[in-house]
Amino acid sequence: MISPENNSTTDIPNKNSNGTDPIDRQWGAFTQVAPWVLDQQKISWQPQAEALRISAQREIPVLTKPSRLPPVARLVVVMWVLARALLPWFVKTRRNKFSSAEDSRAFVS
Repeated sequence: MISPENNSTTDIPNKNSNGTDPIDRQWGAFTQVAPWVLDQQKISWQPQAEALRISAQREIPVLTKPSRLPPVARLVVVMWVLARALLPWFVKTRRNKFSSAEDSRAFVS
């Protein structure tokens, strides 16, 4: 493996047998100009990552299925924010506290 810190080379070959791409480019999303090369046999978390990918793929249909009801908590929060913003304007409008329509628009904006 080639370490980016000190550019020292270990026993892992940096190129494929054809001499073009780094070896880890066959199984990973890396560039052709590799500052390091990963040895797939020495990555201890590789089997766990594959199991997690499979588990996440199984969850996709559940996560993307539309629900029958809207999210109630979000609805309550939006209604609260809108009420706090518009209620003072509405009350002042009903009591005819604005001298003109422009004053009313300026207040609500």
